[in-house]
Amino acid sequence: MAQLMIACAGLFLGLAVASAANTSLEGEWRLVKVQDMQVDDGGTLLVKDGHISGSTGCNRFRASLEVKGPAIKIAPVAATKMYCHDRAQVERAYLAALETVTQFEITGGTLLMHYQPGDKLLEFKR
Repeated sequence: MAQLMIACAGLFLGLAVASAANTSLEGEWRLVKVQDMQVDDGGTLLVKDGHISGSTGCNRFRASLEVKGPAIKIAPVAATKMYCHDRAQVERAYLAALETVTQFEITGGTLLMHYQPGDKLLEFKR
């Protein structure tokens, strides 16, 4: 009986850790949508130790970040400045949205960032 209780406790602890890891903002994310534009390749976001970094699919970027509950504040983004004609519109929208978002939510493997509830500025997948 004691072994069964230990096994069950271990299972529940493992599920709790997996669930917490799945709802953590930290980690790697793949950009799938900027406002109403579908993004099929290139955009990434890495959240780690109070900073974000990533790629627009053309240029690299970095910024500091503050998170308090569902509130998020991203400092002005520093980015490289290579010219990429085919990605320019998505890149401008992505970088501008990063500096505009004020809230985030994670459901399953999806991260949504928005200015106010209901407006999806950015959508990412794990």
